[in-house]
Amino acid sequence: MKKNKNYFIVLLVNIGIVSVIFFFFYDERSLTNIINAFFFITVFYMIIYLYLFISKGKFFDGITYGARRFRDMIFQREEDIDHLDKLLPSERVNLQVYQMFKKQFFTLLIFLLILQLIYFVI
Repeated sequence: MKKNKNYFIVLLVNIGIVSVIFFFFYDERSLTNIINAFFFITVFYMIIYLYLFISKGKFFDGITYGARRFRDMIFQREEDIDHLDKLLPSERVNLQVYQMFKKQFFTLLIFLLILQLIYFVI
């Protein structure tokens, strides 16, 4: 129950941010400007969600491991292999944060698509 409460609180904060962007940065009050404000917030969540998705999928693990090994070979630090002890990027992804960004992104995307559908029907 608490997770759903946090989800709706964050969603309300996002809608509040959209309202602030709309009222303070746009002189003309129109549906197009509301769609633009929702787009900015949705793109922010999309970028973070996609980064977490790629990191969780272990895309950056090989690059990170190779860079650490290369650094150790260049600086001749074979006696203390610290790159084995450090966490890889996929191990640093918090799954609760990932799920929150995923839900927020898709919810905002649905709102954005509904607003665009209303815009094109009117």
